[in-house]
Amino acid sequence: MPFFRDQLIYELCTQQIQLFPDQSEDEIFSQYLRFGGMPYLSQLNYSFENSKQYLTDLFNSVFTKDILKRNKFRNVDLLDRIITFLIRNNGQPFSANSISKFLKSENRKVSVDKVLNYVKFCEEAFLVKPVKREIINGKRILNLIKNLSC
Repeated sequence: MPFFRDQLIYELCTQQIQLFPDQSEDEIFSQYLRFGGMPYLSQLNYSFENSKQYLTDLFNSVFTKDILKRNKFRNVDLLDRIITFLIRNNGQPFSANSISKFLKSENRKVSVDKVLNYVKFCEEAFLVKPVKREIINGKRILNLIKNLSC
């Protein structure tokens, strides 16, 4: 972890670090992990409530304009549930079949193809990013299991 942390701190803009001279690199790094690197957050001085509201508004804008309107969704609740699942399971192996089965257990029949389409729409809106999983032995890439980073 130290190498990753140091590399990420290095990549943070020098100006951004200078905006907070009274904070240590660890505090700045912690803010970055909590809120991300959206430029406008520095204008909010990384205030927890203001930053949370800004990021929520930004997410809702992407959700509404880039996903719902572009793809003409009728079942907004289902999309919202799938996105919530993806975000809560960030970086974990993902199976559209298991999501479909879980929704079926809640009396919501959803095909695997529909789940995959919804995930694809989220990828196209840059809400999630697929990451291929590698096996260290032989360095083969598994195409069967997808990890998603949010």
